Amino acid sequence: MSYNFQEQVNDNRQKEGCLAVKKYLVEQGLEIQDVSENKEYFERGIDLIIKWPNEHETIDVKTDMQAHMTGNIPIELMEIVPENGRIKEGWIYKNLDYIYYYIYHTKEIKKLPMKKLRELTFNKTWRGYASHHDKPFPYYTLGVLIPIQEL
Repeated sequence: MSYNFQEQVNDNRQKEGCLAVKKYLVEQGLEIQDVSENKEYFERGIDLIIKWPNEHETIDVKTDMQAHMTGNIPIELMEIVPENGRIKEGWIYKNLDYIYYYIYHTKEIKKLPMKKLRELTFNKTWRGYASHHDKPFPYYTLGVLIPIQEL
């Protein structure tokens, strides 16, 4: 069985996920800066910034449309853009503090510290996936699927 795990950048569902995570963090009493519409931060994979008195923490929000059915979250290892032949590292390699996974259909939020997520990703054998995306331009991703209960 094959699923399309599209990140859906610029999609209303992705924006909804980002807003839900922001609301959750604000309700925890945290000061949050939303940079999800800022091109500079988009290139770095940053959607939200937690502001502390002397530092900050960066967050990439992933909104998933399939996790409620598959029981897995996709970890992107590589991105390929056939239009220009570009191949780049996936988001697992980004210099971020956290990934917040928003499971769209259940409205569940998973906080995943990047250091621990990388250790989990690369220290076990997982089932792989390949996915085609149309937004914001045609591209492919390759990665692994990690069962939600492993997080």
